[in-house]
Amino acid sequence: MVAVDDALSRFLGEAGEGALTLFAASCVERGSGVFFLALAYDESRGGDVEEYARFLDDLWSGTSLSLRDRESHQGRIDSFPEMQGEEEPPGIMAFAYDAVAAMYYSYAYLVSGDSINVKYCSNHMLNSAGYIDDAVPGSSNRYEDEIAEQLGAVEALSSDLSKVEAAVLRERARAMGRDRVDALRIAFSE
Repeated sequence: MVAVDDALSRFLGEAGEGALTLFAASCVERGSGVFFLALAYDESRGGDVEEYARFLDDLWSGTSLSLRDRESHQGRIDSFPEMQGEEEPPGIMAFAYDAVAAMYYSYAYLVSGDSINVKYCSNHMLNSAGYIDDAVPGSSNRYEDEIAEQLGAVEALSSDLSKVEAAVLRERARAMGRDRVDALRIAFSE
């Protein structure tokens, strides 16, 4: 954890909006599948699923969004049920909370420019990975994988940003997210 904290602190102080937004988007992408899985158990939330997917797509191009759109997205995310309680919800919905909170803090960064929100986003994905490790027996260590992925993203995004392919970064995040969904699907079907 110390390694990711140190690297992220340097990155937050040195990187520009484009790099920070891509870092946050990759974090949110890794958690998004868990959100979609959790909401599959609640058919009344179809509209939230569609909005979350649109907000995620928009996050990948966040620097081109107007301030008005950024604020609108952040406000709508803040109204999701996961953001309304003082405590995380139980069961699989707890994983949806971390995914929504990470999305919220990504947009909070895009609205305010305060990079501490990117750290909050990072922390939610680290927490989520740790919780998945706790919920899913086995030898996989998703928490350590999340640390490694965040450190790799920091390294890639700290170099020449023009050489970073957002589509490759996104697909890598999706692959990790699918692993988490598969693990939780098994854990909650038993």
